[in-house]
Amino acid sequence: MKKKITLIALISVLLSTAISNIALSDTTDMVKAFGKIAEIYAEDMLPVLRGPAKSCTPASSQKGLLIIYGKKGNNCHLFYQGIDCNLPEDVLQKFVLSLTVVSDNAKRGYINPNSSADKTLSGIISNPQYCKIQQNSY
Repeated sequence: MKKKITLIALISVLLSTAISNIALSDTTDMVKAFGKIAEIYAEDMLPVLRGPAKSCTPASSQKGLLIIYGKKGNNCHLFYQGIDCNLPEDVLQKFVLSLTVVSDNAKRGYINPNSSADKTLSGIISNPQYCKIQQNSY
């Protein structure tokens, strides 16, 4: 159930920021729009993933979709699309590799929520031992 909630949260974050500006006339337009959003998000995060994230060096993507705060004890504290995480080194490396693969694939127009990289990423961000969804304070 938590994986479904996390997936729904991620999809709504992706869609809410960009779909409002796109007129969707049919399903094909929606698929194209989602692909374009995924491509934009991937381009935003990849520079951080390919450098600072690997070593948990503080950095932020331009749109703030991925923020590396740095080391917090033995963990890496980061913020990923509304999800606050504290990852041990081994989990951080799996997170970075999986998100890099997912982002590279999205940039090429390939989105598959059943891929091993997507499943690994989902497993990490939905694990309450590592991550929690930030609640909006309205």
